[in-house]
Amino acid sequence: MSCPHCPHCKNIPNSQSSSLGPFEEIALIETEITRLFDLTVKLNKDRVALLRRLNSCRSATRNLPFDVLSLIFQEAVLSIDTSSHPLRLPSKETHLSDHPIILGSVCSQWYYAAQSTPQLWASLDIDICHEKSAPAKLALLDLYLKNVKNVSFSLELSFDTE
Repeated sequence: MSCPHCPHCKNIPNSQSSSLGPFEEIALIETEITRLFDLTVKLNKDRVALLRRLNSCRSATRNLPFDVLSLIFQEAVLSIDTSSHPLRLPSKETHLSDHPIILGSVCSQWYYAAQSTPQLWASLDIDICHEKSAPAKLALLDLYLKNVKNVSFSLELSFDTE
């Protein structure tokens, strides 16, 4: 397959053999760089979509209906006792209210199941002692309020300065 200005086809105009002026050649090169960047972005999006599809095909839970997966999530989250054995992520303690986000990050199916299970979003514990993290905490609160829908909501605010 041959196309104009394609590095694969070796049809990029050569500055020595071209009658273009320096400004025109720069514009041509910049246009080609932009086209290649846009092509790379599109190829990466296509790759991500195919990887998601592949993960979905390989998933052991792919045949479970969302409502069954939702019930499993509710049972798993509500049965975790973090008071005696707190769960830990690499850099911070995980609160019970973090679990919908963790579950939703596994795969797209789990994401949609977690998003559509308001009971998972019914409780949030926010530590608001650090002013720098306020925008992230507000975004987290917004996410919970959006997903909790018509289920009662519990908010715990911590003001520890230690």
